Amino acid sequence: MEKQLPQPGWRYRHFKGGLYQIVTLALNTETGEDMVVYQALYDDFKVYVRPLSMFLSETDFVKYPDSTQPMRFERIDAEDDRNVPKPLKPPLVNLPLKKLQKSFRMAFLQN
Repeated sequence: MEKQLPQPGWRYRHFKGGLYQIVTLALNTETGEDMVVYQALYDDFKVYVRPLSMFLSETDFVKYPDSTQPMRFERIDAEDDRNVPKPLKPPLVNLPLKKLQKSFRMAFLQN
């Protein structure tokens, strides 16, 4: 079965248990590598970026022998999604451009 590319708004469970929502796919201008931009659906709703190949990779059972999830990220299907707590604030994928830009500036200034 061919792996589907993540789409904005799709939700995933990380093998360590965290829940995330896809913001967008991006291109690293320096390397040409495809990237995934995704946002945590818990705590402070941080935004992360990871190479697409790594996002779609299998869990490293040598490094994480107690993990039970075969893939690093697994999509939450529609039925499972109903049981996912809704974010306390909207994910970035739903924000207008001005608010999105402000969110990224604020995240940059905090680090």
